Amino acid sequence: MLFSTSYAKNFTITFDWSTHKKSISGSDNFPVTWADDDHQYTVWGDGHGFDNSSIKISLGVSKIIGDPHNYYGKDIWYSYGKSYGIICVDRILYMWVTRDPYSVNFPETLLYKSINYGSSWTRTAWTFPKELGIVTPKILQFGKNYTDSIDNYVYFYFTKYYDGAFKIQKPGQIHIFRAPKTQLMVRDSYEFFNGYSWTPNLEESKSILSSPDGFGLYNSISYNKPLNKYFLITEHTESFKGNISIYSSDYPWGPWELELKQNGFGIGYIEQTTFFWNFSNKWLSSDGKDFVIVFTGIGTNDAFHTIHGHIEPIKSEKPNIHFIHAINLLLLNEDQLPLTLSK
Repeated sequence: MLFSTSYAKNFTITFDWSTHKKSISGSDNFPVTWADDDHQYTVWGDGHGFDNSSIKISLGVSKIIGDPHNYYGKDIWYSYGKSYGIICVDRILYMWVTRDPYSVNFPETLLYKSINYGSSWTRTAWTFPKELGIVTPKILQFGKNYTDSIDNYVYFYFTKYYDGAFKIQKPGQIHIFRAPKTQLMVRDSYEFFNGYSWTPNLEESKSILSSPDGFGLYNSISYNKPLNKYFLITEHTESFKGNISIYSSDYPWGPWELELKQNGFGIGYIEQTTFFWNFSNKWLSSDGKDFVIVFTGIGTNDAFHTIHGHIEPIKSEKPNIHFIHAINLLLLNEDQLPLTLSK
């Protein structure tokens, strides 16, 4: 059992390495989303997939079937590019694709859409060029088929890009943007958080979370309904070293509190080369305390991994945070952007 409380403010988070499973070595990434058909869908890259393709695939979409103790994957679609964000909303799959179709330098990001569970895809004519600072956007997971969402928007996140697709970006700055769930393929429908309201201008976007240690480009965000908390997982300090940070918040935009910061995820059990972790909403316990994380890495961790863990709330009083939450609720009732705390 690996245990860390060094930074815990609201929760202690543990991982049970006796539950660790590894499959399809030679593929990576694996963000996951829970669809209305009760299966999970994932996207991966640079490997042979769950069906062990005879050729190496740049970008693959697969379906994950089963429970957290007995599951398997089935490949659906192959193409070119990289993706770290996939979502099912109203029976439609969407994913952000970067490095499309042949460049290795992540020049632009496009949104793909599938109305047949990944068998075929259409894509936007517009892009987010790398020069705007957006690379590999992530998508907030709100449970099965995007149920439990707080409104009619889909929320997206990106770490501000400065240099190097496989480097920690310093200073670390994570931004949030959104679009109505029925207008995701329309560029003009997107709004960016500017620190106090939503704006259509990307250049006015402000970070919702920052760190001088830097953040990786590959983070994930999910809503734990039973605990009524949002969890954000990201790399810190140096990439491909298993340097994991987990933050929590009462709202998609923060304020965020650091719950766990660790170097060498899995030390003593696996090589310290992991870089991307995702909570599985489908495999979350009814009380929200027992979870499964899907993760991947490089080297011997270049594979689909799962591990079970436990979140235990810490009882404490933080009047300043409670005050902000009360104001947020008032603002939400007025359909305004909630207040945030600077750190």
